[in-house]
This record gives sequence, structure tokens and C-alpha cells, in this order.
Amino acid sequence: MKTLDAPGHYTWDPRARRHSIGGLRSLRFSPDGKQLYTGGIEKIGNVDHLGAPGRLEIFDWEKGESLKVIKNGGSFKGLVEHIEFAPDGKWAVLGGGDHGGWLVFVDTQEMKITRELKAPMHIHEFNLNEAADKIYAVGHDKLVRFDLQA
Repeated sequence: MKTLDAPGHYTWDPRARRHSIGGLRSLRFSPDGKQLYTGGIEKIGNVDHLGAPGRLEIFDWEKGESLKVIKNGGSFKGLVEHIEFAPDGKWAVLGGGDHGGWLVFVDTQEMKITRELKAPMHIHEFNLNEAADKIYAVGHDKLVRFDLQA
């Protein structure tokens, strides 16, 4: 059994509120199996809202080391609810949000954000099609198709 610590993913505040509002919400192994991508949220100031940047932490899971923490630019706040990789593994897409939603694209070689898209709802789950040119997302009372262009 292997255990990794990810304390930067905000979970709860025992002083302000005694309920979970974040924590790890998503995880995905890289296509080569060497890295583990974990999604959640940064520390929340107001526990009644998801008013903090989404958080992606990338681990070398065999060594138990954190390789990189990526916060989605501050323009889109909320939880990273789902992570998927392009078929070639060169990029990953994160989906989530607060009262609104977003998709964030990450270059897996450079480990940096390359694109952010606003969504019409908080995204709970999505699927990337085989051609990696469409994303089907579900969230608050909506199903949305995103058509991707290079």
C-alpha cells in the first residue's frame, strides 16, 4: 500500500464550520502511469462559497513526491471535479467550478495552463471523445458539448 499526503487541497475549517467543502475531488494517473494528478481547491476564506482557485497537484506517486501545484489562474474559481488526458498524453483537461463552471487545459510536459474556457454551469463530470475534439459535460441542470479546435 502507498500513501501520499496532499494537505494543500482544502478540506474543512474546524473553527469556522464543521463540514467538508473541498478535499480531493478528482484523480487520474497519467497515460504512462508515472504521475498521479489530483484535483481539488485551494484554501477557502469564506466557507459558504467556493471562492478560491481550483488546485491541481501532480505527484510522482512511486517516489511519493509532489512535482507541481497548478492553480487555475484566479479567473475561474472552485473545485476541480474531473480530469482527463488527451489520447497522446500531451495535455490534460480539468473541469469544475463554483457557482459557474470552467474547463482548464494543462500542457503535461511544461506542467502549465494553456487555456481556460468558461462553462454555463458548474461541471461535475465530462467525457473527452476519442478524437479529442469534443467534450461532453454535465452539471447543474445542463448537458453541454464543447467543440475543441487546435
